[in-house]
Amino acid sequence: MSLADELGLLILILAMGAQITLRSFLVRYLKLIWIFSVLVILSITLYSTYQQYAAWASGPPGKFLLPPYQGIWYFFSYAGSRIFSPPLIALLAAIVLSRVAEKLNIRYGERFFEREEVQLFALGILLTGYPGFLFYIVFILIFELLFSAYYHFFSSQKRAPLYFAWFPLAIFAILVKNWFFSPNFLALFNL
Repeated sequence: MSLADELGLLILILAMGAQITLRSFLVRYLKLIWIFSVLVILSITLYSTYQQYAAWASGPPGKFLLPPYQGIWYFFSYAGSRIFSPPLIALLAAIVLSRVAEKLNIRYGERFFEREEVQLFALGILLTGYPGFLFYIVFILIFELLFSAYYHFFSSQKRAPLYFAWFPLAIFAILVKNWFFSPNFLALFNL
């Protein structure tokens, strides 16, 4: 399990604990948790880039991929596609999908989500990373389908709320990504 996944799990578990026990705390500080998560992911990405450069510079054959044998742009393109692009894709997906969910929720009279639920969804996307957020979205759709069917047949409520499911499903997506899928399968998602 990567450092980003481990810290993502930690942040999700702590946020889930706050969601269950201190909901007003979570609502008040959710934006700060989001910013903190982005900074943690950026720090991990920069550190991973430094580690990659140091590993290549340590000797042959890696040193032949760095200046003076190759231009520095070769390293930057490698780091950009292998190290920076997965968290950047997850960040962009979190922003775009949360905006779409927000607009749809407003358009239909806040029938789908409570006010902070969209941010919970976006935090889950960000912390599951790429390609983890793809599994996360699939798990959300399956869970919502089953949960809505249960509510439709066995409950008097009209809406099946996902408020307390966002973080557990994100944790589940990280665990499934790391324990169920082989690295060879996950390599198919590399850019």
